[in-house]
Amino acid sequence: MRLALLSIMFLISGSICAQTGIIRGRVVGTDAESGVPFATVALLSSGDSTVLKGEMTDSTGRFEFIDIAKGSYIVGISALGYGKVGKGPLVLDSSNTVIDLFNISMAVDEQLLKEVTIKGEKPAFERQFDKTVINVSSNSLFKTSINAIDVLNKSPGIKVGT
Repeated sequence: MRLALLSIMFLISGSICAQTGIIRGRVVGTDAESGVPFATVALLSSGDSTVLKGEMTDSTGRFEFIDIAKGSYIVGISALGYGKVGKGPLVLDSSNTVIDLFNISMAVDEQLLKEVTIKGEKPAFERQFDKTVINVSSNSLFKTSINAIDVLNKSPGIKVGT
């Protein structure tokens, strides 16, 4: 009795596991050796392109989707500084339960890597616990001031008498 029950459970679990598959691969740069870390990988339905699952590559560029139902899929990959890549349609069925995409090459997108310059300046007035600091040297508010009296006249809460 126990043996029959055990064998039935084994057959049921085997048939449940056989209904899912694995899609895996590695995202690499143009040199095909170094992996692209932390790229976004989306598993899309090939019929209507709806996102079914999403993953990030690890530090070596590897990703893996497990427990994927049988069907037709597209894998979409994007990463900062690289152009988008799509692979598919990929078909999971009873004869093809593991799809290994091996190395998926991503090309650098030069337009995404333009230079960014960040400029900032100190605020004109800083209120600290026991005092107010006036930053005169790099602030455009005080560029037209010719002496300290002009600076003090532009400062809040200070009146200079002549």
